[in-house]
Formats: sequence, C-alpha cells, structure tokens
Amino acid sequence: MSETTHNFWVRAATGIVFVIVVLATMLWCQASYFTLLALIAVGCAWEFWKLTSGNARLIGILYIVTALVIMAFFERPFAVVFILVVWTNDIFAYLVGVTLGRHKMSPNLSPHKTWEGFAGGITGAVAMAIGLGKLFESSPLPTMSLWLWAAFGLMMALAAVAGDLVESYFKRRAGVKDSGMLLPGHGGLLDRFDAMLLAAPVASVFMILFLR
Repeated sequence: MSETTHNFWVRAATGIVFVIVVLATMLWCQASYFTLLALIAVGCAWEFWKLTSGNARLIGILYIVTALVIMAFFERPFAVVFILVVWTNDIFAYLVGVTLGRHKMSPNLSPHKTWEGFAGGITGAVAMAIGLGKLFESSPLPTMSLWLWAAFGLMMALAAVAGDLVESYFKRRAGVKDSGMLLPGHGGLLDRFDAMLLAAPVASVFMILFLR
C-alpha cells in the first residue's frame, strides 16, 4: 500500500469515528452539546495559543470563543445540519481536489487547495443542504424553501473556505503544517473546526434574516 493510500484510509477512518462521536454527543442532550462545545473551545484556543504570539493570541481566542458561543445558541437539529453541510464541503473539496485538482487556489497560504476542489466543495455543500432540508422538512428544522437551503449551503461553503484560509495563514507564519496531532490524518482540533469558526457567525446572520 502506498503512503498516499495509507494516509487516505487513516484520514477516512479517523473522520468517520470523529463524526459519529461528535454527532452522538450533540444529539444526546443539551448538556452534552454544551460540554462538547466547551471542550472544542478549550482545545482550539490552546492550539491557536501555541501557533501565535502577542495580540494575535487574544484576538484569535476571542474569534474562537465567539464562534462557539454562537453555535451554543443554535437549536440542536439546526446545529447538526450546519456541521454536516460544513464538513460535506470539506470532504468534497478534499476528494475533488485530490483527484481532479490542477489549478492552485492560494499556494502561499494553502498549497494543496485548488479551484477544482473549491468548486467540488461548494457543489457538495449545496447538495447536502438541499437534501437535508428536503429530508427533514416536517421536522423541528426551520421551514425554508429549497432555494434558501441551497443559498445556505453556498454561504456555508464560502465561509468555510475563508475560515480555513484564516487558520492556514497563522500556520504558515508559525511554520507548521497542522495545528496539532490529536486526530490522525487530520491534525489538531483547530484543523477540523477552523471552517466552522467563520461559518457559524454567517449561519447566525442567515438564521436571523431568513429562518422562521
């Protein structure tokens, strides 16, 4: 087995287990959801602290905590949809980028990101948002047209990519590839949740404007 194939399967196995644990914890009860967010906040803040120095540390930690506090106000069904849409963007961007990626998106910040992966991530996020909106249209999820769910998927994908590039900027300045080593094949907690940190405020604004 080649190193690339081995890394792919390690990444896939870790991702599947991690998604199951996160979603189960979110859905178990409100207390477990809040506990999960608190642990993520502490882990991401600690990793960011190690990456940076000076005022950037305080600004970054405020950025992290603010995003996770916003997520604490999400109704749990919506929070699950939010996470699934953001992670679908990550997954499709990675798969399309690895298989079809040719044109570098931002080589100085994130050398492996490609425009093909970017398009694949958006397509996956929009499809997931529409699918979940249709699947759970009679559930506790907010009532929206499929067009609005598509718009939600698009906005989450764009915000997720921006959030990922923000973290990439600080990692490049620190001269490291990953923020930590907690998750084999993925890096640290900040590597896994960086996309959500910017997407959460955008999702909150979207909820205020469009959800009923």
